[in-house]
Amino acid sequence: MRCPRCDTLITMEESHCRYCGQNLSVIHRAVRCSNAYYNIGLEKARVRDLTGAIQALQKCLHFNKHHQEARNLLGLVLFEMGEVTTALCQWLISSHYSEENHIKDNVADHYIRVVSRNLIGLDQMKNAIKRYNKALFEAQTGNDDVAIIQLRKVITLHPNFVRALQLITLLYIKNKEYAKATKCLKQIRKIDFNNTVMLRYMHEIGSVFAENNRETENHIREIRQQVRRKNSLENVKPVGAYQEDKRKWMPFVYAGIGFIIALIVCLVLILPTVKGKTVDANSNFIANSNEKLSVKDAQLSMAEKEKKELQNQVNDLEEKVKKADKANEKEIKVYTDMMEGIRYYLNKDKVLAAAYLYGHKEEDYPTSASKEIYRKIYMEFGEDQLESLYNQGVQYFEGARYEDGAVIFKLMLKIQKDHADALYFLGRCYQMQQNTEKAKEYYNKVIALNKERVNESKERLQEMGVSPEKTAQP
Repeated sequence: MRCPRCDTLITMEESHCRYCGQNLSVIHRAVRCSNAYYNIGLEKARVRDLTGAIQALQKCLHFNKHHQEARNLLGLVLFEMGEVTTALCQWLISSHYSEENHIKDNVADHYIRVVSRNLIGLDQMKNAIKRYNKALFEAQTGNDDVAIIQLRKVITLHPNFVRALQLITLLYIKNKEYAKATKCLKQIRKIDFNNTVMLRYMHEIGSVFAENNRETENHIREIRQQVRRKNSLENVKPVGAYQEDKRKWMPFVYAGIGFIIALIVCLVLILPTVKGKTVDANSNFIANSNEKLSVKDAQLSMAEKEKKELQNQVNDLEEKVKKADKANEKEIKVYTDMMEGIRYYLNKDKVLAAAYLYGHKEEDYPTSASKEIYRKIYMEFGEDQLESLYNQGVQYFEGARYEDGAVIFKLMLKIQKDHADALYFLGRCYQMQQNTEKAKEYYNKVIALNKERVNESKERLQEMGVSPEKTAQP
């Protein structure tokens, strides 16, 4: 470690600095506390208590920000929870401190190389972050259905994204879809079994299930009490004494008289009534049919009205999604340029890495770690360093690295649009790649500027068998 007063390298066994005499007891105590919290964080990470591990490792870095193992482990834990950008920031800071302290073989460099080379995985993570931001915006504005659709796509692209799982669980609980919320909570528990937000949501769902079970038990108890109150003999009927009827002829006479009376009543009273009812029934049938047709017409018009309203809602949702895309384009561009800058910085192309951050400000990055990366890479890069960027592009062109050269010349044009040399060599790169249309475009821009490289651009166009455009604009 180093002495806090004279910045001299000293060992842990010394109680006082051998150069300035500074008492090192407080430093030793801070180092011991830092190591203790690191051990706690390591144990929690081994049993997948990732939330507890993050808290312990942050305390470890609070006591000793140069603790390399703690910062590397913190990056791994954050990467496991889906926080890729924050994890890369921790590994970059660890690599930076290793360079300051002249420490070699830092495992953080290996982590950064592995993540940077997996371009497909990085694209999926960028897409997942973009969709998560959309879903968060929709959830804040009350569009739960759109937010849930976006979050499902996020979880498909990045299954370990804990924050996305927490947000979709909250939306399911809000819409009383407790079975789906429970499934998401189980997925979070597999990643981080002691997540505080997950435990709070589980407690909320458990209390709802307990109230529902209590209401069901009370309902069953009431039904059983009503069954007990019923008289079990109320359906039993008494049986009379048996008597054998004597056979007589009078019942047959009564039956015949009754049949005759019934026939007369039928002919005199019932038959005309039945005929009148038939006519009335036909009229009623026609009236009912007309009424049903009018009801069907009304239902059809209501269905068409509901269809128009639903279509309007769909159009409004699509418009909101487009607005959310435009709002997040700037943020995505900022982080995309930072990732490209990190990649070139790791490949020791510091000028090219700083050029990727040109045009952005430190305020565009929300976290302190990303701001520190910006300051480290940018190094006050500006138009006064265009010459070094130009020389590097020319070296790539002369070394037949035409794609890398084209990238550098495009960055130069991003800083200075009318740089004639950059326009000329960008055309040369495209010409060497057999891209005649692009080469012709940039040669004509040089000719339109009417500065240096005009004659050379015309010669190159003649080589390709193309005449210069008279109305070319830079």
